[in-house]
Amino acid sequence: MVSTLGVARACLTAPILAALFACPASYAAPRSGAIETIYSFTGGADGATPAVGLASGPGDALYGANSSTVFELQLSGKNNWTVTPIYATPDGAPASIASDGASLYLAMGLQYGQPCPQDDYHCGEIVQLTPGQSGWTQTVIYQFAGGRDGVNPTGLVIAKDGTIYGTTQAGGNSANCGESNNIPDGCGTVFALKQNKARVWSEKILLRYNTRNGSQPMADPSLDSAGNVYVTTYLGGGSKSLSLRPPGSCDGFDGEGSVSEWGAVGFDEIYRQACDDIQASFLTAILFSPGLSANDADSTNTALISGEGGGNPDDCTDLGNLGCGVIALLTSKKKGAWTYTSLHDFTGAPSDGSWPEGYMLAVGKDTIYGLTRLGGTGTQGACDPDGCGTIYELTHGASGWSWSGTAYNFQGGSTGFWPVPRLTNYKGNIVGMTGDGGSNCGAYGCGTIYLFKK
Repeated sequence: MVSTLGVARACLTAPILAALFACPASYAAPRSGAIETIYSFTGGADGATPAVGLASGPGDALYGANSSTVFELQLSGKNNWTVTPIYATPDGAPASIASDGASLYLAMGLQYGQPCPQDDYHCGEIVQLTPGQSGWTQTVIYQFAGGRDGVNPTGLVIAKDGTIYGTTQAGGNSANCGESNNIPDGCGTVFALKQNKARVWSEKILLRYNTRNGSQPMADPSLDSAGNVYVTTYLGGGSKSLSLRPPGSCDGFDGEGSVSEWGAVGFDEIYRQACDDIQASFLTAILFSPGLSANDADSTNTALISGEGGGNPDDCTDLGNLGCGVIALLTSKKKGAWTYTSLHDFTGAPSDGSWPEGYMLAVGKDTIYGLTRLGGTGTQGACDPDGCGTIYELTHGASGWSWSGTAYNFQGGSTGFWPVPRLTNYKGNIVGMTGDGGSNCGAYGCGTIYLFKK
């Protein structure tokens, strides 16, 4: 079974391949922000160690998950925040939460669903949670079967028509990603779930990965304004690369990530990260630009990607000697190919972060915030020596998007450290979580929920 990679990886920095989005030689550092801890998990009924970022859902509330509990976060009044457990997950947290406004949908991993033919793990399932007068109702709407079907759902997004698009980290029947019990583990899939008029759900596999087109999708898919679906993979894509440099050793992997678009004509691979390429690698997320400048007015799409890999290979040597991570831009002209432009290569220095984890948040048309898992100036206790993580800022100006700098350095201790992917804009508040820290659970803490303020 292909397992989630639990160590930071990186590649090399990309040169600018187009002049549409000039990366300035210098920038004005962003005004320093601050955080306010609004909740510290206790390890009791509310659980501990947040693992899934907050998502908007039923009842004008936010929903998240930790190692044992799905919970609701509500704001009432000026600053009255309440956390309410709504669903127990004693065998582990979901990998993703999405909502259509009326229900929540959870991607439950290898501890859930029916046994897989590959090995002793289960294949995973999609669970629907719907609120009612007597509490929340739980319904399993799909169980993965392995083989040509998916294994281990990892990402979800819901389109305007109610279709659930998702990814599985394994399954799909390709033999290029190993075997168990003489059965291919598969390299992952992209799937769609739809309801018919009788409200019965059915699944359709849209794409089966085979390393050449990518492998191990791990992030939520993304939608553009036209309803096209974009998926990043953590690995694969090394063969027939669309980038400038040829495939290399890739540290034992066939490529370091890909981006694919699902539209009216099916899937189109818009970016493949070659082995040893000097670009973002081990891709973790994609976000579509909320603002366009005069220089890119005729662009059909502008997307930001982040990779846990990338940058100078001499940086972050303790994280694999492959760099600290990269933020980059993909731009598509009308009916044209997509162009890659580097925006920032993380260094791991005290003034910078390392290991960007994706799920960037657009605030208006001119500002984007993102998170790095490590790096920054925090060195308290458990997060030393790799840093406690950062919040970084991108801004949009006359020449397009550019790096603005680190907006906040997590400090550890009671204020939390190692931020969980995804910041969320909720009733004018930028809300996030840390996987560790806080005032409970000993030295590491149970994790926190915080407000980020500029």
